[in-house]
This record gives sequence, C-alpha cells and structure tokens, in this order.
Amino acid sequence: MSAAARLPASLVQQPRTVRAFLDAVRSLVSSLAVAPAAPSGAVRVVMGNEAGDMDSTVCALALSYFWTQQLGQLHVPVINVVRAEFGLRTDVKYQLQNMSISPDRGDVVFIDEIDLAKLHAAKQLQLTLVDHNQLSAAQAGLAGSIVAVVDHHDDGKGNLDAQPRIIERVGSCATLLVRDIIQAQKLELDEYWAKLLLAPILLDTANLNASQVNFKPDDRQAIEGLLPLVYGSSTTTWTSDVTLPFFQELADVKMDVSRLSTDELLIKVRLKYCYYFG
Repeated sequence: MSAAARLPASLVQQPRTVRAFLDAVRSLVSSLAVAPAAPSGAVRVVMGNEAGDMDSTVCALALSYFWTQQLGQLHVPVINVVRAEFGLRTDVKYQLQNMSISPDRGDVVFIDEIDLAKLHAAKQLQLTLVDHNQLSAAQAGLAGSIVAVVDHHDDGKGNLDAQPRIIERVGSCATLLVRDIIQAQKLELDEYWAKLLLAPILLDTANLNASQVNFKPDDRQAIEGLLPLVYGSSTTTWTSDVTLPFFQELADVKMDVSRLSTDELLIKVRLKYCYYFG
C-alpha cells in the first residue's frame, strides 16, 4: 500500500480550535461531576446511539464541534457507551487516535461520565440525537429534553418538535451532517474534519459496494464533497480504488481482536452471551 493510500488513516495535525473544543468539553463535564447541583444555564449535549460505532461517535463529535463554532455555545459530544466498553470498538478508537483524539487521555466523554438524568430533572438538558431518532427504553426518561435529531434510520415518528429534525434513509448519518449541516449552511470544512467524516460513510456503505449494503446517491455525493480535502484538489470523482485502501484499513482494524486487552475480551464474550441468551 502506498503512502498516499494510507493518508486518511495516518496521524494528522490537530487544529488548535479542535484541541480547545475538546479541552472546553472536558472542563465542563469535570465541573458538572463535582457540582452539588446542576449549573444555572443549559447544558447542550449531542449523543449517538448505544452501539457507539464509528457513525455515532464521529457524528456526535462533528456536530458538537460545528454547532459550537457556528452558534458560539458549547455543545458536548457524548459517546453512548460506558468507558470500559469503548475499547471493543477497535476501528473507532484507531481512527480517533489517528486524528489526535485520545479516549484514554479523556478527550471524549462517555455516557457513564455525565449525569444526564440529573440535568434533565433540573430542566437544563438540551439533547440532540444523532444516528438514532428515538431513545432506548433505558434512556426514555430523557425524551422531554430532546431538541434536535439527525438520523438515517427508519423514522419512529417521535420528537416531532425537534429543530432540526433530519431523518432520512441514507447509508450513513455522516452523509446527512455533510449535506444538511455543513454544506447547506456553508460551514467551513477542512482536511481534518473531512478525514474524520469520510470514515463512517465508507464503513456504513462498504466503500459504496451495492452488492453488500444499500446506499443512496447522497452518500456518494457526500464522499465526493470530501475527496478534494482528503486526497487533493484534483480528486473530485469517486472510484472504488481511490478510497478502498482507507476503507479496507478500517475494516481490518474493526475485526482485529488482537488489539483488545484481556479484560476487553472478557467483556466482549459477556456481551455476546447476553445478546444470544438474554
């Protein structure tokens, strides 16, 4: 594999604005953890689904960042899995680390590190759902705090007052972020975020492989909107060979259990047992 082919997954320089954003998020969440009561102002949270996969994680991070920059109000991305289980998402951890985002250093916030129920009870939670449009039974108590939804699954017909409420069956939720948030609102997209957003679209569409998954023209258009930033200005049209090395690299890491610790392997076995046997 050539150096150029490895480019999207290689370690990239993190913009200062991204580091400042991650540090501000961690500072707020740390202050919430020690505060005896909820803060006086609203806490804006963007949360993915309970799979905690690449699409959910990247969309939570990206939408939080872009809305923070656009609106001047800090939005907190929350990964909807407990910290101890995040390592099972080997592809997600790998991609974040390549983008200089270290879960081990505290750069991301997990669901067990922020008390959303406390914020909801105090009427100070403003919750945006990405990569799902309805809460699970375990989190249904937060429903009254939902203010926005961006999702690519079947519409559950709930949260009708959410603004925006973007629900459309495309291959990846990241496609909707690129099309309806970043491009539609003419937000500035750089190489860093293009590389991060490209990963879930490629994984969710199997590198636009119609024989394996269903995807829409919008997914291809989103990819082609990212290509010039990732591979150079002359690369504007998608072909399989352009993105296949990056997709395959992520797909291989996703299946590589050798990256798991002994504790993580035991957790993986337990979760599979619970899935099959209840």
